[in-house]
Amino acid sequence: MTSRHHRTAARERRLLPLLGGTTLLAVALLVLVAFRANSGLPFASGYEVTVEVPDAQRLVANDAVRIAGIRVGRVAAVTAVARPGASPRARIRLRLQPDVGPLPVDTAVRLRQASVLGASYVAVTPGTSRRTVPDGGRLAAARATGSVQLTDLLDVFDRQTAASITRTSRQSAAGLAGRGFPLGATIGHLGPTLGSLSRVSAALAAPATRLEPLIGSYRTLMREVSGVRGELTGLLEGGGTTFGTLAGEPRSLRRLFDVAPSTELAVSSNFARLGPTLTSLNRTVSILRPAGPLLQPSLQETGRALGAGLPLLQRLPATARRLRATLATLRRLALRPSAAGSLRRGADVAAALGTTLDVLTPAQVTCNVISLWGENFANGFGSLGFNDGPSAASVFLTHLGASNEMLQNAKPSPNVAINNNPHETSDECESGNEPYQGRQAIGNPAGLQSTATRRTRPPAGTLERARSVGLITPDEVTP
Repeated sequence: MTSRHHRTAARERRLLPLLGGTTLLAVALLVLVAFRANSGLPFASGYEVTVEVPDAQRLVANDAVRIAGIRVGRVAAVTAVARPGASPRARIRLRLQPDVGPLPVDTAVRLRQASVLGASYVAVTPGTSRRTVPDGGRLAAARATGSVQLTDLLDVFDRQTAASITRTSRQSAAGLAGRGFPLGATIGHLGPTLGSLSRVSAALAAPATRLEPLIGSYRTLMREVSGVRGELTGLLEGGGTTFGTLAGEPRSLRRLFDVAPSTELAVSSNFARLGPTLTSLNRTVSILRPAGPLLQPSLQETGRALGAGLPLLQRLPATARRLRATLATLRRLALRPSAAGSLRRGADVAAALGTTLDVLTPAQVTCNVISLWGENFANGFGSLGFNDGPSAASVFLTHLGASNEMLQNAKPSPNVAINNNPHETSDECESGNEPYQGRQAIGNPAGLQSTATRRTRPPAGTLERARSVGLITPDEVTP
């Protein structure tokens, strides 16, 4: 029995340090929670949103955030935001209870005074928009406004003004001492006046009066004026200098006022004569008003047309220089006595060549017949000259052609189409495109053939030689 008692006592002594450590840990945890109570409980989730306001108004971290007077969160942080070229702002990060968010994007935020000692809180008025601000998002700065606090009103007065207000209050108290009955009678007679004042206040508060937009516009005006107060001060100083100068010249100013009536009369008469003209102009504008919507597409098309013509205008100076030289040459040619006869003969030659050019132009442009004929002639009959002395023709056959072409035959060659006058027009190129499929084809094939033809290019170095002797200008595009 004694041995069991000793074992129990020993076990209790071993548990004492563990119980003491557990107790100390619990106390430390309670102290930590007590110190962190204002900053939120540890490991607690929340909904955060950021908003920028013109002035934090003594707002600090852990100040309350309320909706309809109920605390729903706290201010997590207040930081200043510098904006180059503009007034700085205050960025406030709000940490709200999870069931509050997400807030609509048109939610209004207002800083209000919590007590006369200067404490502040954030009043949140949820909006009605379907779009919401996500966790960690930002409300629009336009939805955040401040309020005038009592401490701000008290800060308006400096020490001397506050002392003067104190003396005025004391003297007023001395003046009202013993005059309670007359003061009460005066307050009693204020009843009718207050009734009229109530009607005036109700009329001002009516929606038709639009007093609230007027006050908002005035506030906006004062905010904008405060941003340009330096320029406004300079304007007023300049106006003062101008009026001071005018005050120093009373005689000139008097002459100006003497001439002003006659000037006004002349201007009035001129405007009266301009009446019919302005009436006609008004009618013209009324007639042209329906064409206004069509003006923008027309101007856009004109702009594109001018843009397309700009590269041509950039090349116009070089063309004008060459055209000037050409016109000067034509002028010298026109002054010669034989120019008239030459021009007549030239016109006759051009008329005679008209039919040939009408046929040859599409044949060359579409089917490239001249270049191909010259190339085939050179390939078939050798070369001209040997670069030494006068040119001498060296003509020889380079191939035998089709079968049985060297001797007379009663029948045409069986492996070639015979078309000695092919149609080479802008619609077809028969030469080289005849539908020969192992059967003799004589004459022009029926229907329109393909316009496909082989394109030729001059030998290497030919264009460079032509440019070197002036046959092709350096800025001419190589085909």
